[in-house]
Amino acid sequence: MRLTHASVVAHDLEESVVFYETAPGLERLPTPNFEVPVAWASCGDG
Repeated sequence: MRLTHASVVAHDLEESVVFYETAPGLERLPTPNFEVPVAWASCGDG
């Protein structure tokens, strides 16, 4: 089985980005413009 994507609700987007870049070591990706603030990250081929 392979995880292709997940969605996490966050009250502070930038704080959450720092956490996910640090703890599990995800890499932030360019994000399209949406009506709400979002951030995309990659865990490689994971």
